Amino acid sequence: MKNFGTLEYVLDKYSGTWTWKITGVRAIMMVANLIPKLWYGDGPNEVIVPDDENELIKAIGEAEELADVIITTGGTGISPRDITTSALKKIAEKEIKGFGEAMRIFGVRYTPKALLSNCSGFVLNNGKIVIALPGSPLAVRDYIHLLGGLIKHALDMAKGKGHENNN
Repeated sequence: MKNFGTLEYVLDKYSGTWTWKITGVRAIMMVANLIPKLWYGDGPNEVIVPDDENELIKAIGEAEELADVIITTGGTGISPRDITTSALKKIAEKEIKGFGEAMRIFGVRYTPKALLSNCSGFVLNNGKIVIALPGSPLAVRDYIHLLGGLIKHALDMAKGKGHENNN
């Protein structure tokens, strides 16, 4: 894989509105201990897009050009503005439901609010993977550690490499 990137739902301090920010710094730092540098590439690219489903889908398309795995943070709850999961379902070929189930099972040990999350994983039609995480930095850290060892295997499977190429 050439690159590893994230798409984060953040409060834009300049405009005071919620926006999407494409970055890789936080995720790369968290997975650095789990995954060799060769796997995640040289670093992130960054762009901010407005909080809009169409803009999010467009941003995911742009991120696909740069990364095989895209991690989104935020927008996975049940409020009207939480659009990440519904937008990803529109463009995904498959949902990796086990990722979401595992995250909720793990998270509920710390807070019952984890059950309100629609976090999940998705396979795009080009075999690339999007992992939709909650916005909580602690949840992002925990879930990256939870899923870290599975991400490369999931990517290999999504690209049709089969089990024989995975250890």
